[in-house]
Amino acid sequence: MVTMYAFKRILFVACLFLLGCGAASADDGYDLWLNYQPLDDGARCDACRTAFSSLVLSGDSATCQIIREEWKRAMAGLCGAELSVVETLSSGSALIIATPSTLPDGIPSMDTGVLAALGDEGCLIRSLEINGADHGQQ
Repeated sequence: MVTMYAFKRILFVACLFLLGCGAASADDGYDLWLNYQPLDDGARCDACRTAFSSLVLSGDSATCQIIREEWKRAMAGLCGAELSVVETLSSGSALIIATPSTLPDGIPSMDTGVLAALGDEGCLIRSLEINGADHGQQ
């Protein structure tokens, strides 16, 4: 037989559990993982807008679509910027996402040894100056 004290403890724990479940459902797992809160520092926000004025991404695959949408969502959430997504390199700063076979024209060729060392799942992050414009973090 459960005493009144034990019953109150069980009821209290159950209420805490239910309150916790309600708070956790406020965001889905996606929002909890990638929650782009606005940057508080105006200078950092301006630097972000300048460094990533556009996204250069070729392709129409499902992965490319996800990258486009997520990058737009990130820039809008972090600094209220509307990011342009283009397939060719233009003037200004840009984030370039490509495979060796889809690198846009005008990008210096990469050392094949460096690319081979990355393997199938590797990535390379590099700041480049192309035709007098810095493409990368400033």
